[in-house]
Amino acid sequence: MATPEWLVIEVLEARALGAFDISTSSSDPFVTLSLAKRGKDVSESQRTRVAHRNRHPMFSERFAFNLSKLKDADSIKLEVFDQDYLSSDFMGKVEYPLDELLKLASKAPYSRWFALAGKRPGDKAEGELHFQASVFTEQEYMEHNTKAPVLKRDPASLHQRLAEMWLEVNLQRLGHNLVPGRSEER
Repeated sequence: MATPEWLVIEVLEARALGAFDISTSSSDPFVTLSLAKRGKDVSESQRTRVAHRNRHPMFSERFAFNLSKLKDADSIKLEVFDQDYLSSDFMGKVEYPLDELLKLASKAPYSRWFALAGKRPGDKAEGELHFQASVFTEQEYMEHNTKAPVLKRDPASLHQRLAEMWLEVNLQRLGHNLVPGRSEER
């Protein structure tokens, strides 16, 4: 395989995160991603959306890092935070050696659950993070990005769409039609 030039990380989900919001016994987690050298960021940080009031969030979001511009990096760092009004609280992190990750992901996408660690070595944190890593040459990356985007799994919008479909089907059974532009009834 040619030298990989792009690392694509898909943050899939988290589970059993700590309850940082006492009033709701929940959290508002999001994940930041960056490439690091000896723990210090060497790339711009990227982040997922916030999953409000959720200790088991589904993210399904992809992030790309151009490795040819970040030759100094020695690890990938994913940190989970709880969003608050004025600041964000650190919930835990996963830091993984970049060389090992590139080797594992070179033949096929590498997907795994990781236990969250605390800020300092040996510190523990509550929860786990599931992400998938893939590597691409420049040509493969360009081909990969011209395909149709992956639909994000947003439980709220899926629930809303299912409710709309249920309502439409039941109203059609009663002889009403909700399709715009059609006013005839059965």
